[in-house]
Amino acid sequence: ARMVTTIAGGFRFGGHDGFHEFSTFECCNDVSVDPMSGDLFVVDVGSHKIKRVGPDGSVGLLAGGPSYGYRDGNGARARFFCPTGCAWDRMHRRLVVVERYNMMVRAIDVETGEVTSIAGRNGTYGHEDGVGSSALFCEPTHVTAD
Repeated sequence: ARMVTTIAGGFRFGGHDGFHEFSTFECCNDVSVDPMSGDLFVVDVGSHKIKRVGPDGSVGLLAGGPSYGYRDGNGARARFFCPTGCAWDRMHRRLVVVERYNMMVRAIDVETGEVTSIAGRNGTYGHEDGVGSSALFCEPTHVTAD
């Protein structure tokens, strides 16, 4: 039999950083791991934030602010609108995140917290292959990286 252990969060709702069960999430939608550091990255769609969970159970903000929106930037200055999926990009050592309502693919440098847009056009629906802002998506929910 396998053992399931809670390393962060619990049965309370909220967006508090902290350790183990004293941290709270609003609505976790996806998780990815950096195999080198052991850090987990959690997409908290309810708070429009990306959280980092350390191997010691500490929870802290990686990127996203107190309200939804669209803005590249560092840490809490960045804004997301319904981030729904994430994947660890081991080649570039960054987290790739998709946003359902901004229709964007964004990247987060996990060392600095810097968020940059890599594909899609903010708020523009579509189905178009392309590079950068010429690619269009319709409410993306999942992403994978190799």
